[in-house]
Amino acid sequence: MSTAITIGIVAAITAGLAQAVAHQVAERYQWERIPRYVTGITIIALAFAPVMFSALSVEQAAVLYGLFWLIVGASGLATWICYEVDKRPKPGPPFSRDDLEKWADAIAGEHDES
Repeated sequence: MSTAITIGIVAAITAGLAQAVAHQVAERYQWERIPRYVTGITIIALAFAPVMFSALSVEQAAVLYGLFWLIVGASGLATWICYEVDKRPKPGPPFSRDDLEKWADAIAGEHDES
């Protein structure tokens, strides 16, 4: 089990660095939601695989790894469906900056004592 813990610590550090790099690449190339999601989950899965296979028998690890991807797929599908269904405009501020400036000018004009 100590081998699995050591591998897990190395995997966690590596995955964290990989996520940071992936984030920078995604920002630079303006990736959409799905490529970001797939990249993030893939990094996590690749980091977790050696830990699982070092701690469990090959059969157990393979079943758990398959279930991991099933859960990821279901989660990703549900997230994608929610984004596609929710096409309402995103809420913005209740007043525009122009409205606020007009009101500020009107208030300032009412209290002008000159």
